[in-house]
Amino acid sequence: MSFLTDNLGFAACGNDHASTNKIYRTIDGETWSLISNFGSSFIIGGMHFFDENMGVVVGTDGSKAAIKRTTDGGENWIDVLDGNYGFVLESLVFDGNVGWTAGKYGNNSGIFKTLDAGESWFLDYDQLPQTPYGFANFDTTSYLVGTQGMILKNVEHVTQVGSVEKQVTPQVFPSPAKEKINIVFPQNTHILPFEIYNQMGQLVSAGYAHQEDKIEIDVSSWPNGMYFIQSRNKEKTLRNSNKFLIN
Repeated sequence: MSFLTDNLGFAACGNDHASTNKIYRTIDGETWSLISNFGSSFIIGGMHFFDENMGVVVGTDGSKAAIKRTTDGGENWIDVLDGNYGFVLESLVFDGNVGWTAGKYGNNSGIFKTLDAGESWFLDYDQLPQTPYGFANFDTTSYLVGTQGMILKNVEHVTQVGSVEKQVTPQVFPSPAKEKINIVFPQNTHILPFEIYNQMGQLVSAGYAHQEDKIEIDVSSWPNGMYFIQSRNKEKTLRNSNKFLIN
């Protein structure tokens, strides 16, 4: 359920938990009307609306993970997750335009992340030990809970330098790019691993940045689309992300 005001809200419903495939809307907090029916193949695992028109749902379509996005209040939905991932997405959380969703089935699992209000997603992590059921987010720290007492913690946007936390967001230009990109890291980042992923979550480039490095990468042979760069500390526990476009 997602309420934007005291009266405007959205609810995902079905005959039971395993058949949640409809979305209802209320504009008075009292009466509800059906706005979306996904049919029997798509099961909703999480839902978030930013306003009366723009929203995101996650779940499973048949036997694979699926994420859909609407910009017209649920009248039409567009699939925005590229790739074929064999698990059910069970939870969804947003902090502004940044969002996460997670799922697991058997040995397949993943946490997907978006930086643009659900318009595009990339695979952020794929080693979940148990089935996830809920997120909690506090500033730069987020938690994911699940079955068998699983509680995972992640710290975003900062890295530890001595006792001082510093921003390590890599800057990428130009964007859109055609031939080359330049990656610039903030001062005093020291040796910092970075990775670049495409929209399907596939690793396309990786390397190390040093203090005040500007790294140039030839992208002339890369397919057009959105790419995501992640910088991590040596322990791979602290990370930050940015995105750029090749067109």
